Amino acid sequence: MRRTFGVLTAVSLVALALASPAPAAASGTGTLFAITGNQQLVSVDPTSGAFTLLTDLNTSDNPQSFDLASDPVIHRLYLIGAFVTFDSGGPVFHQNLLTVDSRTGAILSQPDLTGTAFPALMVDASTGDLFGFDGRALVKINPTAGTSTVVAPMTTFACGNSVALDSSSGLVYLAQESCGSIETVTTQLFTINDKSGAITPGPGLDRPVRQIALDSGNLYGVTEGPTFDYVAINKTTGHTTFLANLGDGNSIIQFGTATNEASHTTFIDVGTRDVFGNFNDSLVSMDNLTGHATSAALATGFSGNGMAFEPEIVVTQASARADVTSAISSGAIDNAGVGKSLLSLLDSAARAAAQGQCKTAANIYQEFINQVNAQSGKHIATATAGQLLIDARALSASCP
Repeated sequence: MRRTFGVLTAVSLVALALASPAPAAASGTGTLFAITGNQQLVSVDPTSGAFTLLTDLNTSDNPQSFDLASDPVIHRLYLIGAFVTFDSGGPVFHQNLLTVDSRTGAILSQPDLTGTAFPALMVDASTGDLFGFDGRALVKINPTAGTSTVVAPMTTFACGNSVALDSSSGLVYLAQESCGSIETVTTQLFTINDKSGAITPGPGLDRPVRQIALDSGNLYGVTEGPTFDYVAINKTTGHTTFLANLGDGNSIIQFGTATNEASHTTFIDVGTRDVFGNFNDSLVSMDNLTGHATSAALATGFSGNGMAFEPEIVVTQASARADVTSAISSGAIDNAGVGKSLLSLLDSAARAAAQGQCKTAANIYQEFINQVNAQSGKHIATATAGQLLIDARALSASCP
C-alpha cells in the first residue's frame, strides 16, 4: 500500500490487539526493506524485528526520505528524499528520486524529481515502469531524469488517498477518503489502468478505510474509527469482512504497508503508547488468509510509507518455457499459433544468450514482450500475460 494526502492531516490510529505470541507467519522467499525513523535504509527480519543496514540516507542536507517501492526483477528500490536549502530569497524546497541497488545499497542515481509533489511510488513489475500518485493524478516517472508524465488525472478531490498496484493486471487500486469527521467520512474505490489511463469508479465501501493492501489480486484495508480493524475488501460490492481488531485509541499506525504474496502476509508498523506516554514500535505480520497477527519489537519506527517487500524472482529458460506450455494446456493461451510463436522466441533467445550474444537475446525477448502485450486479454489471459512479461524481463536481465 502507498498513501498520499489531498490535504495535510494529523492522524492518530489505535492500538493493535494482538493474540498471545505465536510462531511468525511463513516468510516466503524475499526481503522486507524499510526506511527507519532515523533515515537509514534497512532490511528487516520480520520474525525478530532486527535491522540490517543497507545504506545510510543521512547527508549534509539533512534530508527526510520516505516512500519505498521495489522492482524485484532488476533489484532496484525507489524512494524520495526531501530537503530544504536557503538562498537570498529564503528557503528552497527540493525533492530527489533515489534509485538504490537492493543487493549492495549503492545509490545509482538521485535526480531532482519534477512535475509532481510527494508521490506515492509503485512499480509495475511486468513492465518495470515506475508510477507515482500525488493525490491529483497517476503519473509515470522516469527514474533516470526524475521527470513525470500524467497517465490519469483525477477529477475528484479527497482528503486522503491510498493506492496499490497489481502487476498481473496493470491496475492501480485507489481508495479515496472524503473530508469530514470520523462519523461522516466515507471511502470510494477506483481502478486506474496504468497503460491506458482509464479510470473506473468502483463501489463505496461499507466502512471508511484509510489504508489498503493488495495480495494476489485480493484487497485488504485498515479501517477508520471508532474501532480500527483489518478487513478484506470486496472490490465489486464494497463490502468489508472483519479479519482482526486493531485495538483502541492508544496506538498509531504508520502509513504504508508491504505484502509478501508468497506467504499472504501484510506487514504494518504499529506504535503503541506505554504508561509514560512513549511510543514503542512493533512490526505486525497479518496473515491475510486467517486474520492471525504476530508482532516483533522494532528498535525504531519506520518513516511514512517506508516499507517494500522484494520477492526473490528466479526465472530460467526451462521455467519460462514451462509457464508457456502450462498456459497452453490450461487454455490461458487459447491459440496454438500464439503459443508456438512464444516458445520459438524463447528457444531463439536462449541460443543467443548461450553464445554470449546478449544484445541479440535482449532483442528477441523484446519481441516476446511485444507479442505478449499484443495478445494480452485476447488470446492470452491477462494474469498469464503479466507472468510471462516478468519471465522475459528476468531472462533478459540475467544474460549472460
